[in-house]
Amino acid sequence: MNRILSSRLSLLLLIHAFAFFSSGLTVPAVSIGVRALQGSALLVGMAFSGVSLARALVLSWSGHLLDRVARPRWFLLGGALVGSVSGLWMARATEAWMLVVGRLLQGLGMAFYLPAIYVLVVYAGPEQTETRRLSLLNVAFFLGFSAGPGLGGVLMELWDWRAPFWAMAGILLLVSGMVFAGVPDRTVAGARRSRSFLTSLALVLRDPFVLGLFLLRLGIAFGRGVVMAFLPLLGLSRGLSGAEVGGYITLQLVLMTLFQYPVGALIDRYRREVVWIALGNTMVVFGLLGFLLAQGSRGFFLASLITGLGGGLAIPGALALMTQRGKRLGLASTVSVLESAFAIGFASGPLVGGMLAEFRGVEGAFLAALGMGMLALGGFALALSRSRSR
Repeated sequence: MNRILSSRLSLLLLIHAFAFFSSGLTVPAVSIGVRALQGSALLVGMAFSGVSLARALVLSWSGHLLDRVARPRWFLLGGALVGSVSGLWMARATEAWMLVVGRLLQGLGMAFYLPAIYVLVVYAGPEQTETRRLSLLNVAFFLGFSAGPGLGGVLMELWDWRAPFWAMAGILLLVSGMVFAGVPDRTVAGARRSRSFLTSLALVLRDPFVLGLFLLRLGIAFGRGVVMAFLPLLGLSRGLSGAEVGGYITLQLVLMTLFQYPVGALIDRYRREVVWIALGNTMVVFGLLGFLLAQGSRGFFLASLITGLGGGLAIPGALALMTQRGKRLGLASTVSVLESAFAIGFASGPLVGGMLAEFRGVEGAFLAALGMGMLALGGFALALSRSRSR
């Protein structure tokens, strides 16, 4: 582990943890802020979806631009500064629509930040350990983001709903200083200067491995969004307490975090990325089925165990395959396309699930998640079969 954690990588991991800690801080403040400014439930939903929507719309273009410029430090710095400005804007909001705009601005900053941090981590050490480094980046994300909401709630108790946004602005300003002082301005390998945006996008999506991962991430993220939004309602309707539901969501996140690094180390040594992806995401689909069938605490515990373990096994494989294909096609472009798939899926899951829940009850949302997960696995298998037929 000490050989993996160079000073450069440690700084990048700290930057990533702080960046998503600041984002997590604002989670409880968004809906309360919109309501405090007399906003409707529709504006609450738009504010929550704004980050994912902006990311999905801008990521592919920002990744292509980064592949052309090949200067990730400036993208990282720009993304953090835009995020800090969005925090200031939301902290000073006087009308509900301003929070929606602020969340869109936050998503814009994230669209420039994300491909840059992935590229920097991939090139922060030897090729033989890159999956482990990316797995540690995901660990930093989970630790940072999951620590945010609790402290955000404390800040609101001590002051008001604006306090988490002020804190977000300050932390991202600190992150900007860390990037400026500690991340060297170097051109990374693999720039694709001659391709247009549409040519680059078509090249990436024509690759069967990337297309398969795109479909898989879209469907699995849809299911994850449904679980995060509707598991509390499903659990309470079947006799669970609020503490139990919160504990099962935490269990999933903890398992996904714990298995990132060891599975990444196995992939670096033995490869077989597709096997880990298929195994882990099949477990996630079975976990979604388990939530539908669960009638008591034991059933929800088992479904959460399977879902969290499946995510922990699948994510490092997806990171490894994404990096492998990205080095051929343009790393930032490939990362951005696949991050867009996740953003679209995670944003649409609660929206579509909410509409179905109106007609079929909360089980309708989980049926949609299960169906999307199965279609995603089928699409992944079909795309990979195309690669073998070439």
